[in-house]
Amino acid sequence: SGLEVEQVSAWYSTEPVGCEGRFLNAAARLRCELTPSQLLQRMSEVEAEFGRQRTGHWTPRPIDLDLVAYRLWRVDHPRLKVPHPFCWSRRFVLDPVCEVAGQMLHPGLGVTFDALRARLIPRPLPVSWSGDLARNAVVEGEIQDRFGTLIRWVEPRAHHAVRFVSTEIAARGSFEIAVPDDLNESRRIVRETLTALLDEPFVANG
Repeated sequence: SGLEVEQVSAWYSTEPVGCEGRFLNAAARLRCELTPSQLLQRMSEVEAEFGRQRTGHWTPRPIDLDLVAYRLWRVDHPRLKVPHPFCWSRRFVLDPVCEVAGQMLHPGLGVTFDALRARLIPRPLPVSWSGDLARNAVVEGEIQDRFGTLIRWVEPRAHHAVRFVSTEIAARGSFEIAVPDDLNESRRIVRETLTALLDEPFVANG
């Protein structure tokens, strides 16, 4: 089949993002003769075999397979982006990946996955804001109450784990998340990003 599993991580219990109920996440390192698009197709077939039905973003599902990285390749296609564009901001991805491929370089960011995870460990986590909307208007209330003691807001040019930026300047730099000028959508993106950044996965027993 052109695939050989070299190592599989433990199962990690992780904070749900955008839905209820904790998730289980794991990572596998493969030796692969398939192209990235062929591998994506095989992953989709496996999902279908396990009853996966694509009913929406962040919805409960029996299985969800993502291609996080493929050697040092960079792929930018409507159906496939490699490395995964948000893997750097998600502890539910980084913790299991670091177990099986921590010293692998992220080809877009030029640092190892171990280093990407280490960026998200400090508390309070440094976060900056360059969005179109006023920061306080977005984060006041639920977001401030939930995450206020876990983050500290820094100037955009200061060292930060993530910078929220307007959609017009997104993707010009590393470690950026675009937020639109719609208040409700901005709140959703900030809430989900901080949930994934600040998660502290643990190895599930059993």
